[in-house]
Amino acid sequence: MLENGNCWDNARYGLFRKGAQATVALYVEECKNKVFNPKVLISVSEAAAMETGKVTVPSAQDMARAFGSEGRIALYGIYFDTGKAEIKPASKPTLDQIAALLSAEPGWRW
Repeated sequence: MLENGNCWDNARYGLFRKGAQATVALYVEECKNKVFNPKVLISVSEAAAMETGKVTVPSAQDMARAFGSEGRIALYGIYFDTGKAEIKPASKPTLDQIAALLSAEPGWRW
């Protein structure tokens, strides 16, 4: 491993699971020339139900207002499968609002 121009070696990894509730990953490395202190990284991941219902579809009017005041639009609700370029059917509400926005603002250039 090379970090900030310094070579690190003797990296050690450990992965520990406590049932299905948590995973602990441990990464330890030391510097080749012993000038720097060893580095230790501990990562704990706990299983939990994923929150849903956080994505809302803005209306065409909301998008136009945001674009007019901020010069940009943050869009959510356009879904893809991992590693694929096809848009999922669940994206239709957002795409419909984008189409409505573009129809309402024919002078806009993208």
